[in-house]
Amino acid sequence: MAEHTLTTSRRRLLSAAAPATLALSGAAVAASAVPNLDAELIALCAVIVDGHAEMDRYTVQYDCNDPPHIEARIRVLVDEGHCLSQQVADMPAATMDGIKAKARAMQCYQGETSDGDLLWSNHDELLAWSIARDLLGEA
Repeated sequence: MAEHTLTTSRRRLLSAAAPATLALSGAAVAASAVPNLDAELIALCAVIVDGHAEMDRYTVQYDCNDPPHIEARIRVLVDEGHCLSQQVADMPAATMDGIKAKARAMQCYQGETSDGDLLWSNHDELLAWSIARDLLGEA
């Protein structure tokens, strides 16, 4: 008799757990199906960052004595970066990932002297650079 009660209890437990298991697996599927609200913003910011990285590689490789074909490529990257920056500035970020992507893109434009000091001395710009560093966890 005890054996029969144990089996019945196990069946009840399994039957009671089944809806909860289905609900959890359905929630996981639904969560993975939710698109990233800032996917386009993050992708555009990545293009800005990648373009600046490419220009930095040319600066190192050619020591600022770029051959004509590299100068042409840099002009394309600069123009693209300006257009994308304006577009990104008009896109509100809906997630922390989007905000961080904007901060990374913004840092591409941060000018420094050879001593590592910022080129800008306006207080509003200094505060904006500070916010970008804070968002990205940089000192």
